[in-house]
Amino acid sequence: MGLLAVLGLGLQANAGQIAGTGLAFSEPELAGATVVNFDAATPGTYWTNTFGSVTISSYGNMPYIISADYSGQCNNPGIALENGSYDSRFTTGVLFQFANPVCAFAFSWGASDMDAGLTIYSDAAGTSAIESMALPIVKGSNAGEYCGLYAETRSINSARITFTDGDWCFVDELHMTECAVVPTPAAGVAGLALLIALGLRRRRTA
Repeated sequence: MGLLAVLGLGLQANAGQIAGTGLAFSEPELAGATVVNFDAATPGTYWTNTFGSVTISSYGNMPYIISADYSGQCNNPGIALENGSYDSRFTTGVLFQFANPVCAFAFSWGASDMDAGLTIYSDAAGTSAIESMALPIVKGSNAGEYCGLYAETRSINSARITFTDGDWCFVDELHMTECAVVPTPAAGVAGLALLIALGLRRRRTA
């Protein structure tokens, strides 16, 4: 068995995508998740604010909005976060900073007509990316589309949603799974290093 094959036995994908429809958010990565919505929030315009266990900040050129616009439509059951309104302009992104590290983050997603993306980060500032995904274009669907990302071996401390300028989108029902991330054991790391060293030595003496 070659060295790469041996190493492959000990390596597993540590992050992935979450996607589904419906209000239950039934993905196993979200079992026991803390849910934050905006039903009790004061409608208005915000550059940054804390809602439950998450602080949400606009890092684009405009603030975001908490509003009941299109309530009951576009996966918006009541009051939701909007990236702007047609009465003003739209922010190109929002940063979610979690009070406690999580291993999965998902949300309901509505009204998107253009490209948007989600990235999760291991640091609170949103600079050390773990995984990214393209968010679906759902248009006017009200089927309860939700999406997100999870990481099995790294703590998620923040996430960013990036929007296409001019596209009005809705975000609601934030799901955050707090969990103890188990790092790769030191012995396992040492074993992988030894295998690499042996492989290099074997190649040189072959």
